[in-house]
Amino acid sequence: MLKPQSGFILFYALLILQMMIGISTYMVHNALQEIKMNQSSWRHQQQATLTEQLLTQTEKMLQTHTSSCMIPHTATEDLLGRPVDWWELYSCQGQLSQVKYYYVIEDIMQDACAEVIGQDQLGARFFRITLVSYSIKNKEKWILQSMTLKSDNGQDQCHGSHHQVNPGRQSWNQYEY
Repeated sequence: MLKPQSGFILFYALLILQMMIGISTYMVHNALQEIKMNQSSWRHQQQATLTEQLLTQTEKMLQTHTSSCMIPHTATEDLLGRPVDWWELYSCQGQLSQVKYYYVIEDIMQDACAEVIGQDQLGARFFRITLVSYSIKNKEKWILQSMTLKSDNGQDQCHGSHHQVNPGRQSWNQYEY
């Protein structure tokens, strides 16, 4: 005759079931956390790409037009520390999707001896573009700066040797806050 188990097997079955529920809950929680991190990373990358496209667009615009967004040469640290109010007052601005952006252009110097490749004239002018973008949703801030070169036959005379330069972007920096 069989001895009664007094619920011993039932107790262990319920204990194993409880452990499996705990592990499943932990795995679901981790999966949700990973989804949130991936979404945040995706939004971050999306804003970075959009900000880069805006900077490239501004550089191209500067090659063909004179901008009204010129400011005197300013130290990078000073521009980085400017509040949003300053950018709203002294820069050109726009909004694309959920990103507001502001940019200023500084006339850095003229190089009278530069032969811009693809141009028939002598002379080039260097400009620095600073573009700030703010995500309206998550308040993320990006600052990109580029040094760009534009053909310019200014009034200065060349007093040195001629050298060739490529038009467009010369350097690029990213500052993230």
